[in-house]
Amino acid sequence: MRIVAVLLAASLAACAAGADPEPFSIASALDGENELEALDIGTDEPVVEEGEELDDLVDPSLDGAEENPVADDPADAEEDAVEAADVGLSTMSLSSQADGFGKNEKRVTLATRTYKCRQKTKRACVCKGSPYNCQFPSDQPGRNRYLPPEEVAQIEKRGGDKNETIDDIGRWEIAANTPLYDGNGLLRGPSVTSPCHDWAAATGSKRKDMPGVCVMVNFGQKKSMTIGGAKNTYVYAFSVRAGGNPASSWIPLSAVKRKATLSKMPRVVAPKPSGFVGTSYVLKSAKDWNQQEATFDADKLPAWAKGKIAKGGGGNKQAGDYLLRPGNVLNLIYSTPGVGGAATDTFVVSDSTVGFKRVKSTKDRPTLVRIPVASKDKKAMYFAYGEIAGRAGWVAAASIKKGTVKAAARAADEGPSCNGLADGFHCSAVSTGGFICANGAVRQTFACATTEQRCVGTNGDGTAMVCE
Repeated sequence: MRIVAVLLAASLAACAAGADPEPFSIASALDGENELEALDIGTDEPVVEEGEELDDLVDPSLDGAEENPVADDPADAEEDAVEAADVGLSTMSLSSQADGFGKNEKRVTLATRTYKCRQKTKRACVCKGSPYNCQFPSDQPGRNRYLPPEEVAQIEKRGGDKNETIDDIGRWEIAANTPLYDGNGLLRGPSVTSPCHDWAAATGSKRKDMPGVCVMVNFGQKKSMTIGGAKNTYVYAFSVRAGGNPASSWIPLSAVKRKATLSKMPRVVAPKPSGFVGTSYVLKSAKDWNQQEATFDADKLPAWAKGKIAKGGGGNKQAGDYLLRPGNVLNLIYSTPGVGGAATDTFVVSDSTVGFKRVKSTKDRPTLVRIPVASKDKKAMYFAYGEIAGRAGWVAAASIKKGTVKAAARAADEGPSCNGLADGFHCSAVSTGGFICANGAVRQTFACATTEQRCVGTNGDGTAMVCE
C-alpha cells in the first residue's frame, strides 16, 4: 500500500523549551490517504497543520511570527522569493515508520509555524500553518467582516457579546430586490433578504429590529464583473437568503445605501499563486454526492459533514460548510477554518462545470493543510490552495476530483453556444429566451413566459431578462 508522506510543521525552539504538544496519532494522520492519492497529491508534497483556532475579536500575538515569504505582487513573486528558504518543516515518512507502530501508539507533532500577514495592519494579523493561510488584514473588530465605520467605536465600548453585536449591528442596508450573483456572474436569486437592526438605547448592547434589508460584507472582498453587458463593482455579502436558501455571494455596490462609504473599503485579494500541478480538477457537483442537482440537499451529505472542524471560538463550524452547499454552490475560502474560513468567492456548480487549478505544495510554500474533524467517520479534512476562475483561495480536497470542464454546446439543436461570445448575458438565436456565458461555457439559461415572445436583452441594471 502506497503511503502518503505527511510533513508536519516543526518548532524546535518550542520543543527545546519543554513545550507539551498534544499527541499525534499515526492512524489519524493516515485518515484521508486514499483521498490524497485519488487526487494525485504526491508523497513529496508537504502537508502542514493549521494549529489552534484564532479569535478574530482578540489581537493574536506576533511573538515568534516570521516574515511572510509570499510576495504581495504576483508579478514580483520570483524576485521576492527566498531561495531554498527553510521554514522548519521536518519530514516524517510514514511509509518507513508505520509498520513499527500500532494504531494506538503516539508520535509527537510539534507546533505550527506562524507568519506575519503580507499587508501591514495596526491590529496583529497572522498566518497559520502556511504563509498563504492568513487572517483578513483588517484593523476592525470582527476581522472577517467590514463594519460601517461609525459603528466600530460603539461596538468596542458598549459591552455585551461582541460576536452577537457585530452580527446584528455591523450591517449595510441595501435596496429592496437586490440580486445576488455567483463569482461567474450567474444569477443566484432575484432578491436578497436579510434583517436590519439598530441600537435599542443610547447605552448598552441591546438591539432592536428595523425595517429594510441589511447584509454583512466580507472584509476587502470587492471585484468588477461584466453582467448583462455592463461592467460594475460588486461586494461580497453574507448572512443573507436568496432563492429560499441561506447564501453568501456578490451584490452590486450600487445597491448599498451608503455606497460612498463602503467604496472606501480596501480591496484585499489572496496572493496569486504559481507552480500549478499538471493534474486537471473540477469541483464536485450534486452528482458526485449521489444526488440530483434539482433536489440537492446538504443534509444528505455523508454523516461526517456534520462534524465540528474548528476548535476554540469557532461556534458551529462544520465540515459540510466547506462542501457543496444549498443552491448547488461551493465557497472558495480566503483562509482555512481555524484562521477564519471566510469566503472570498462562491460558484454555482453543475456536473464538471467549474475547474480548479491546484498549486503544488513545497517546503517553503506549503499549500496543503490538514485539520481535525470531530467525527467517528472522518478524522481529518485536507484543504488545497489554488485558483477558480482567476480567484485564489482554499478548497477542501473532499470537494474536488480529477477531471476537465465540459465544453460548451456546439450545435444549435444541443442548445445555445458561447463560442466567440463575451462573458455575460446573450439572447438566444435558437430559442425564445437567453443565456449567460462564463469562461466560454453556457452556465445558465432563461425562458420567456410564452413561446410567442422573444428575448430582446436585459433591463437597465442587468438583473432581469426582457421579452417582447
